[in-house]
Amino acid sequence: MRQITFQNFVWLDINPDQEEDMDKVREIVPLRDSTEEILESPFHLQRIEEFQNYLSVVLHYPLHDKIARKNIAIEIDIILTQGYLITAHRDDIHFLRDLFSSSESHPSAFEHPIELYLHLIETMLKACIVPLDRVASRIEEIEDQVFKGREFEMTKEISIVKRDVLDFRKIIRLHKPTITSSFQNLDYYFPEYTINKRQMNRILSTNVYIWEVLKNLKEAIEAFGESANAAVNRKLNENIHMLTLLSVSFAPPALIIALMGSRLPLGFIIESSYSPLYIFFIIVFIWVGLYVFFKKNDFI
Repeated sequence: MRQITFQNFVWLDINPDQEEDMDKVREIVPLRDSTEEILESPFHLQRIEEFQNYLSVVLHYPLHDKIARKNIAIEIDIILTQGYLITAHRDDIHFLRDLFSSSESHPSAFEHPIELYLHLIETMLKACIVPLDRVASRIEEIEDQVFKGREFEMTKEISIVKRDVLDFRKIIRLHKPTITSSFQNLDYYFPEYTINKRQMNRILSTNVYIWEVLKNLKEAIEAFGESANAAVNRKLNENIHMLTLLSVSFAPPALIIALMGSRLPLGFIIESSYSPLYIFFIIVFIWVGLYVFFKKNDFI
């Protein structure tokens, strides 16, 4: 558990798996059973809970796993009550760690729990933009490689990036309604505080911006995926086309050689001293006929 005592309130940052941390929270505010369940269980959908003494907010942050190469939803539980803001999480979240460190060195930075709450939400949303820049950069690399003819190599990368974008969208899909609902309830719990409407609107605009960026990234990676698949299919069709032509072209010589090895009476073709020449002209004649046939039917 970490704690910062500001002038008018206290910020507690706890690990809900630590019983002493939970005991401290219970001393501050009488938790309802549903809130206890949220804190003690590792994962819940994003939502808010409204009670007489406190407001509980459940948010998710998309943390990128570099080894698995995918986004993982990290839960952040926030409790707002008179004189306290409590954050609960199990994983190390970089933006929350940095915010706590900077607040420790500037204990007069925030005068009210709502100020810290708004700043925390805004910081989290800004932190979401950084991985989106990484995804956008990766999509540009895929685009360059696809148009350089490396469609086969990029097929797997496209699938990974597509999963990355879809996971990101799934994680933050409920950000806007959850954050908006929490903002609408702040006046009830803290009637004495005048909320910074401009900051609230900026936060909501950032949320919309992130969703629009995700929409564009999704459309871009799907378009490149379709282009790569079309290029791969085209190359496969060309290879199959070439193999078909080769197999058809070598079929007549193979048939003639097989006939020569059989006991069928082939007359002068076998008995004549010019039999190799006859066979050669027969093969050439068949090849010319096949070429004319393929050319006429646009096979080549």
